[in-house]
Amino acid sequence: QAILAQVGPARVCRLWGCAAAPAMGIVPCGRMAGRHLLPELAMVAVWLLPLGALGAAGVRLQIAVASSWRNAGARLQMRRAYAACWPHLAQQQHEVEQLFFMGSPDGTGVAEADMIQESRRFGDVVVLSGPDSEPLTPAGPDAHLRVGRAPGSGALRAARALEWLMLHRPDFEYVAHVSDDTFVHFPGLIGQIVSHANLSLALGTLAEAVPLTVEGEEASQQCETCPQNPHHEQFCLTRINKVPGGIDFRGCLVLARRCCPEDGEGGGVCDQLETCVQDGQRPGLMANLYYGTAVSPRWLRGPAWVLGRGPAEFIGANAKDLKVRGTPDMTLAFWLAALEDIHFAALPPGAVLKLPNATIAEACSGGMVFALGMDERRWGAWFDAERCELRCGEASAERASMEGKK
Repeated sequence: QAILAQVGPARVCRLWGCAAAPAMGIVPCGRMAGRHLLPELAMVAVWLLPLGALGAAGVRLQIAVASSWRNAGARLQMRRAYAACWPHLAQQQHEVEQLFFMGSPDGTGVAEADMIQESRRFGDVVVLSGPDSEPLTPAGPDAHLRVGRAPGSGALRAARALEWLMLHRPDFEYVAHVSDDTFVHFPGLIGQIVSHANLSLALGTLAEAVPLTVEGEEASQQCETCPQNPHHEQFCLTRINKVPGGIDFRGCLVLARRCCPEDGEGGGVCDQLETCVQDGQRPGLMANLYYGTAVSPRWLRGPAWVLGRGPAEFIGANAKDLKVRGTPDMTLAFWLAALEDIHFAALPPGAVLKLPNATIAEACSGGMVFALGMDERRWGAWFDAERCELRCGEASAERASMEGKK
């Protein structure tokens, strides 16, 4: 009732092409009509704002959630948050749809009947080809160097989700990609998008180019003009001339310094330098060969990012031909590198909370946009449905502590 009161009597379900019902002032979506939804979700899932009703301030945004079949509880929490936040969005004439993009259910152990029931009940599940999840998700500062023998589920799903949106939601303006353990502060997210107002937007945790030939972020901090150990410089120049490809000069200097530190016994000179550099080069060699470069483009680190219509359309149109064997964020970097005039923008400090390291006090930061790592306890203790935000303070801290003891 609140949604209907805010958006007015005229209703057009543009997404499923349904005919209007003037007498009722609403439009039943053909693909969704007659399905049994939770009462608090039914209105959000079935009745949407017409495209023509959006003013200049309205944003057409798709939330693409990469989810695993096993995480049904996480999807319910995200649906609850979406339903609670919808009136706030409708009041500002924004059009936002949240969809869960799933991989193949084979081998997940989830009953087929449960999958069918969820799909029919909510109508927001899109099943794509490819594995349900990564067999082993790389972690740590060197995760971006990992390249698998087969397409990774994360990169494959991101590309094909954009392809699906181009086919089935062709008039979107922006796409926000998140994982299914994420709280999205919709007002904050739309505020960030509106502040840039660029359909070539690439928004997220922005990371500058990093070498792909040496593990560790130390290589990206190597000073090009600072004086180096003469023995290391000569060794690296000789090695690059003798063995072209596979490692760059800066990366070689980093490995040489690691293998034979200047404060060591030999003052930077040691007999095992050649062998040590070869061993140190090996972890990043596959990434170097796969991507065809020793240095990455600038990239959006982590699972939460936003693309404007331009880059999203390019990725969707070329989804079948893109590199998808690397980590999702690094492959995204190379997808975007093929385009000119991408408007890269960094989310401000505090916009992305990474739980469980973040505290409840941090959760109430006014600039928070994404909270990663949400679980059942945090959803129950932190989420304020009335305000469409994560709450904090003594009451929330006490409640979280009590639930943790249970």
